[in-house]
Amino acid sequence: MPDELKAKTTVIANGDTTEIDGISIGAVPAYNITPDRLKFHPKGRDNGYVLTLGNQRVYIAGDTRTRPRCVR
Repeated sequence: MPDELKAKTTVIANGDTTEIDGISIGAVPAYNITPDRLKFHPKGRDNGYVLTLGNQRVYIAGDTRTRPRCVR
């Protein structure tokens, strides 16, 4: 990543939260659940994100297995 972008980057891990420009951002685990894919995306390493904008929440899955998911 170029230094110019690194200066604008906030790193958060599974379970961490931060706020940027009034938007709450929470990191949640993003992982595969099939045994043959676990070596590529093990639980605890990658993130999905929950953005909270006022009363609305948006889930960004990250690199994870496709499956229905509900954020409450």
